[in-house]
Amino acid sequence: MCKIDVEGFEGEVIKGLSKSIKMISFEFTPTPGLIKKSIKSVEYLSGIGDVKFNYSFGETMSFALDEWVTSNEIREIILSIPSKTSFSGDIYAKFTN
Repeated sequence: MCKIDVEGFEGEVIKGLSKSIKMISFEFTPTPGLIKKSIKSVEYLSGIGDVKFNYSFGETMSFALDEWVTSNEIREIILSIPSKTSFSGDIYAKFTN
């Protein structure tokens, strides 16, 4: 498990991965610019391995979804978050290869 929390620079750290690892989490913040960065991170992770996603709000570390979802599904979910809450959270990526 790799936890990344680098105050908006998660994408830069994630791009340092050249192959998948078992699990990774990174912070998201529900502002338009930072959500776009989170989506780019999801897309990058999808390009390096077979991966499923989940997320949590705030510092709960409790999965918000009962089942892990695809990159397209997590993209739609996190795009809808800014209108629902002002809390940040974490996106979790679990590789299956």
